[in-house]
Amino acid sequence: MNLVSLRPAISPQAKKPILNSSQSRFSGQKPSVLTVQGVGTVYKVPDTVSVTMQIHDQAKTRREVASSLDDRSRRMIEMIKDISPNLRIKTDTHIGQHHEYNHQTHKNEKVGYAGRYIVTVTEQGDNLDELKKHASRISEIADETEANFNGPQFAYSKTQQAVLEAIPEAVKNLKETALTLAKALNVKLAKKPVSVSTGGETPSVAHAQLETVALAGAARQADAPVGVSPETMQSGLIPIQSPTVQAVFRILPKQADSLK
Repeated sequence: MNLVSLRPAISPQAKKPILNSSQSRFSGQKPSVLTVQGVGTVYKVPDTVSVTMQIHDQAKTRREVASSLDDRSRRMIEMIKDISPNLRIKTDTHIGQHHEYNHQTHKNEKVGYAGRYIVTVTEQGDNLDELKKHASRISEIADETEANFNGPQFAYSKTQQAVLEAIPEAVKNLKETALTLAKALNVKLAKKPVSVSTGGETPSVAHAQLETVALAGAARQADAPVGVSPETMQSGLIPIQSPTVQAVFRILPKQADSLK
């Protein structure tokens, strides 16, 4: 016999629920539970911005490349430091042999050295307009110093806290989804889920602890802040999603105390 759960799952990609039987499809018995899956989303004002710049150079010798990168980068760093004392600056230099393809010999031949100087600038603060202003100024400095510019990327530093805030939103959405599906299936559900889990964890605890356990599971899974471009933000806010949350509701016999 094939045993699969009754799983009305609604995801951002698929708005229609996916339904399967929790009992043997040959037994003729009605399903005993209703399982719903989904996520919660909260929106946060970015408090961190980062940009990256690169200077490239080539010369006959390693020393010439290093000297050129040092001269150009020194001026760039001085200009960046003048913007704000709150900027965190990380630098890295790479110099190696430079080869070009010789069409006569049909081989890659060494013609000198090439190097790049990489600068990553990060700032954290509560004033989003100021963060944007500083990122724009760094972009101007990149133009003035003939450096490649990448960014800005905005992030919210308290990602774990935001994920925890998104869990109750997910649970609330799942209760509403369960009610909607129960009406469509003409069944009644228990007021509280028999289990709430995140990331495949299914705790076996008392009802009062279910959502607490789900929150703890989400906290362990919270990722480090992920930067987004200004175009990705929604009205200046960063959407942060919870992990997938699963809630299992018991389907009640007629006349029982149901979820309303």
